[in-house]
Amino acid sequence: MIRSAQFLIWGVSLALALTLWSLPAVSQDGPGLMSQTTHNRLERIWEAIEEEEYDEAREQITRLMDRVRNDHERAHTLRASGFLHSTLEEFDQALEDFERVIELDALGSEATVDLLLNVAQLHAMEENFERSIEYIDRYLAYGEENIEDFRPRPRVYQLAAQSHLQLNQFREALPYIDTAIELSEQPNESFYRVKFTIHAELEEFQEAADTLQDMLEHWPDNMRYWYQLFGMFMELGNEEGALGALAVPYRKGLFDDTDHYVNLYRLYMFENAPFEGAQVLAAGMDAGEVPRNERYLGQLANAYVRAEETDRAISVLEELAEVEGSGEPWFRIAQLEQQRGRWEQLESAATRAYELGGLDRPGMALVLMGRAAAEQQQWDRAHTAFSRAMEYEDAERQARQWISFVEEERQLREQ
Repeated sequence: MIRSAQFLIWGVSLALALTLWSLPAVSQDGPGLMSQTTHNRLERIWEAIEEEEYDEAREQITRLMDRVRNDHERAHTLRASGFLHSTLEEFDQALEDFERVIELDALGSEATVDLLLNVAQLHAMEENFERSIEYIDRYLAYGEENIEDFRPRPRVYQLAAQSHLQLNQFREALPYIDTAIELSEQPNESFYRVKFTIHAELEEFQEAADTLQDMLEHWPDNMRYWYQLFGMFMELGNEEGALGALAVPYRKGLFDDTDHYVNLYRLYMFENAPFEGAQVLAAGMDAGEVPRNERYLGQLANAYVRAEETDRAISVLEELAEVEGSGEPWFRIAQLEQQRGRWEQLESAATRAYELGGLDRPGMALVLMGRAAAEQQQWDRAHTAFSRAMEYEDAERQARQWISFVEEERQLREQ
């Protein structure tokens, strides 16, 4: 499908475009004016374009170009030709026609300033960004000099800024987008996004953070902006600011990605707030955003352990043991039960840890089993566990000491 009048910067309809390209009043006097014959032929050309009779319009333009009397008529004919090429997405030819019109300087000021802007937009569409910038600057200079009460729209400055961005000319882009923001009657989200991008590319992280904070005043429920603000604060080494940048959207219920939950969890852990970190990670799992896998269940268990939430830590470790299929989570449970002096539970957990295997220190699991049995005065079970533990180098010394203790206790009770 042909994109009618796409070259117009505001995306206007064909009917509006024809209004913009309206013909001048006809006069037979003076070398710079248009004859009735040329006027009538141009009207037929515009009608053909409007009715999508493009071959007919092209043929009439070719004939008219051979008959024009002066630069004024030539400029209007070239302008019609450029519009036809644009409608047919023949943008190189359209640019050639429009630039010839501008160089003729035979149209009125209003038509010329509009054409300068349209050429700038066409160059941007064709990724001729240097030429786009050139014509925007010409448009601004011409308008200031020739148009009374000249007021460019903010999007003109946005176009210049984005063209500079495409050329990696970030510093040059900044004053244009600042002007676009300043001229806007209402906050324009796309303008602020360009400004943030510029500061981020220049590694001006404080200015980028300031821009994001301005954006969040207008669009407080945009999670992307909160997360980018978190990133800028991290670049600045401002962990407190980074924590706030994630804590606020978390409370607002805006999190929708694993990284959102995990990074807030890590910040809470860094700030020595493990219970809050555990709550965040658990909420992410409940929301289905954080997978209940070995990695994150392990982190959740660690947070509960640091928060001294032993029951919750054990519950998570039991789930982790099922996921891993190894004895390591049960070994950690045994250690927690030892701290609480729950000897029966300790012995059960240590036994399961050793039987499942995959332990970094299997001998220590046997030591824990033996101690639990000894604390329950189950001397035979304790002796057996400690004897097996002596087979492991890392546990031999402790196991030997415990065996001595067990044997002494046996002797005392046999007396």
